[in-house]
Amino acid sequence: MAISASSSESSPKNESGETTPSEARVGWQWFGCPPAWLATLGQQSLQPDETVVVFGPLWEPTQIHGELKNVLGQPVILLRSKAQLATDPPWGQQGLLAMVVLPDETTAPIHQEWQHALSVARFVAQQQAEEEKARQRAAQVEDELYTTRQLQQSLLPECLPDADGTAADLSFQVSRTHYRHDGEAASGVEIQGFYIPCDTLGGDYYDVMHHEDGTVSLLVADVSGHGITAAFVTSILKALFYQACRLHPSPDAMLTFMNNQLAKILKTGAYVTAVAARLVPQATADSGWALEYSIAGHPYPMVANSAHKADPEADDGCLRLQNNGFALAWFEGADFELATQPLSKGDTVVLFTDGPTEMVNPADEIYGEERLQASFVDGVAKEKAPLLDFMLQDLSDFTCGMPLNDDLSMMQITISS
Repeated sequence: MAISASSSESSPKNESGETTPSEARVGWQWFGCPPAWLATLGQQSLQPDETVVVFGPLWEPTQIHGELKNVLGQPVILLRSKAQLATDPPWGQQGLLAMVVLPDETTAPIHQEWQHALSVARFVAQQQAEEEKARQRAAQVEDELYTTRQLQQSLLPECLPDADGTAADLSFQVSRTHYRHDGEAASGVEIQGFYIPCDTLGGDYYDVMHHEDGTVSLLVADVSGHGITAAFVTSILKALFYQACRLHPSPDAMLTFMNNQLAKILKTGAYVTAVAARLVPQATADSGWALEYSIAGHPYPMVANSAHKADPEADDGCLRLQNNGFALAWFEGADFELATQPLSKGDTVVLFTDGPTEMVNPADEIYGEERLQASFVDGVAKEKAPLLDFMLQDLSDFTCGMPLNDDLSMMQITISS
């Protein structure tokens, strides 16, 4: 039985002629209350534009549960007899804290009990309304973060189709191909990479830019920290990288330019480690490519070089490009060294951020650069393709599903025939 007594206007009825809480308007809304109570309860004053919903003893728990979502944010009072409480569900755990316990189903509550229940109901309604606003705000922020993540992903270089022109099958592949040269004037070269943020937004960034003179500029960078601030800096990096490619294509000059600009922009203590490189085709196809590079506080790139493999002093056939300088944005005027590494057919270079090396397993053992280098050498020796996916799988096997504690980024340069 549903009975409505509105302080301003009558409430709409459903098909059976009863008022439902979801249709309640300003005033009292009584559901399952004995008619004898109407005069007593109706004398209680309401706040302006307030609707108070009362579920009386004649409404069963299942009926009440079904309507609670429709009265969210409104003061709700639950009237139950002592006999009913013995079989009713634990109402306190359901969020209905405003309750009046009646001696029986026909006796109206005394004025003091009713006023106390009304005060509690108003407090609960206010809390629910604030929680709903917070939930809506959280959902809005989540949507905005998702959109921002999509925008950040769009900062990465374009993904190319397979060599035969068909769309790349990325169903089971993490790494993407971003540049491919077919080797008409020089040895063929292919550049692949992947980026996996540890949070919704991350601070790793890599890019590739092909120039009209046949050279290719590359950048792998890692912004300190995570989240929105780091992601914002990556957008600045992309703009600076494109500008530097046009004005200062040499890797050392590129880092000098980016460092001076970032030092002026970043006033929060954030900094950036980076490797800037440029692939320069040599005179003939047999001459391969020259990799010019400059490093700013970043992990040393790894090279599987055929000449280095023939060196009896080489430990595992892996050469590390050990040229380093200060991280970007620490101070203006920093100098960066330029070095060159010749690359020939069959050579492979991997540039990476420090995220992979800092991953840990359940035993709290760190993956480290030694394991990463061993994985690189093993993948090259076994001709694993795609190599970066092989290395990522080795990292995943080591961590046994432990969550990421840093962003993961890698870029691979392969010189082919």
